[in-house]
Amino acid sequence: MFPVAKRKIFADSIIFIIVLLAALTLLSYLTSLFIEDELLRLNIYIIATPLITLFFHLVVSKRKLGSILIVGGKRFPSPLSKWVIVALALLVLFFIGVLYTQENFWSLNSAIQIGFAVLTAISIGYIVSHMENEELFKYAKYIPLAIIVPMLPVLIYVDMSFITGEATQTNPFTFSDMLMIFVSWLFFFVLHMGQMLREELTFRGYLMRNFARYPMMGIVLVGLVFGLWHIPVFLFTDGMVNWEYLSMEFVLPAIMDSFLVGTLFAYLYLRTKNLVLPAIAHSLDNTMRDFAIWAPMYAGLPQLIDYFSFDESWLMAGRVVFALVVIALITRLIDRPPPKEEVEEMEA
Repeated sequence: MFPVAKRKIFADSIIFIIVLLAALTLLSYLTSLFIEDELLRLNIYIIATPLITLFFHLVVSKRKLGSILIVGGKRFPSPLSKWVIVALALLVLFFIGVLYTQENFWSLNSAIQIGFAVLTAISIGYIVSHMENEELFKYAKYIPLAIIVPMLPVLIYVDMSFITGEATQTNPFTFSDMLMIFVSWLFFFVLHMGQMLREELTFRGYLMRNFARYPMMGIVLVGLVFGLWHIPVFLFTDGMVNWEYLSMEFVLPAIMDSFLVGTLFAYLYLRTKNLVLPAIAHSLDNTMRDFAIWAPMYAGLPQLIDYFSFDESWLMAGRVVFALVVIALITRLIDRPPPKEEVEEMEA
């Protein structure tokens, strides 16, 4: 049996999971009734997630605001807090204005992404300011893991397709196209850094730290919830259920894929005790997928899949390699769990 304190953490986490998924499913249903644009619905869903998380972190768990970004963090310095509040207020006002006029949804998406990226930059500054030189040195050795591993599936998918001659050119491709793709890649990487506050804050900053003493249980549970979180966003159309989103062909790959990448993010979080490297890895993972596998919302901006098609078998090979790396990380985590003092600090 778990000690009483640990049972409370587990119970609070289960309650949070139920409330989060139920609230977001209800929100998805309501927005499907009144808002036609899927992009706007997605943005509402994205904003609601960290707001629900912060409520549980501050009110239910009664932890300090800064501790959700870095273990041991207390609160933002007073001047920084004011700028964060101003940035959030401006973002909310802009969002309400566009929601009211129902116009220019692409600008809305960009504004929300940029807003999250700005808040992420502020958060990274806060995190680094709370790290000692010894921590920064320890931190540096995990940077290659955060950068290389998330790109493995797509790198294998693209590179091996070219090496074996199975990549097919679908449109003319020039040096200027390559340059524009690179610039776009950097642009979207920066925008995706908002994952720190959109998703990492919820799944690693709040949920994973609750299971620091039982990392394998946390990885499995958080990975499952991370996969389920992606389902309700487009579950409804005009109040009717899209049953295709509940089919095993959609649900199972979503959960398995999220579990694998979530394990990497959890490993980085448990080793570094903050959200910077998990956010970098998450951003790279999303950016690489957008540019070489799909392009859901970036019409008009150059991406690799606009010019080439690749052999899908190499994508599966890349995912197998990624899965093997994840299994190695899990094995290492079992052999070398976080030290007791770090676990106690996370649970505080």
